[in-house]
Amino acid sequence: MANIISKKPSECSANELASFESLVSKGGEVNEAGLSDRIRNAESLVFLIEDNGVLSGVAALKKPLASYKKKVFNNSESKENPDEFNFEIGWIYVEEEFRGRKYSQLLLGEVLKLVGENRLYATTRENNEAMRKTNFRYGLQQSGRPYKSNDGDYNLVLYLRK
Repeated sequence: MANIISKKPSECSANELASFESLVSKGGEVNEAGLSDRIRNAESLVFLIEDNGVLSGVAALKKPLASYKKKVFNNSESKENPDEFNFEIGWIYVEEEFRGRKYSQLLLGEVLKLVGENRLYATTRENNEAMRKTNFRYGLQQSGRPYKSNDGDYNLVLYLRK
């Protein structure tokens, strides 16, 4: 069984921040330039830790810059106003050996608890069917159309919770 721990980045040790960043990087879906700073600027970090102390997954509640939100919403051709979405779900990653245990649901559920009733958005690879299903299961709806990622040769899909 895994335990979930949520912390503000300022409450995390240097080792916790480094472990979080390592898993996010392992996912291969983020621009690593400035990643440490973006992690430190997140609202909350979520760690999924096995009983034996192994870090098996991570997620975050992020406070994206207005310029970044605008770019995401424009790229997806969403009709929604990005200024109405102050939070972003991000960096959900589960180590390969722990997949198939519904850990992405645990991580997403924890992030949703942290944000309360606030509006939020997330982006997911178009071909990540498991995460797409998890998004829908937790009430996130696709907005706009898939668009090409700047960080790799894949498309992203914008999901919203209003």
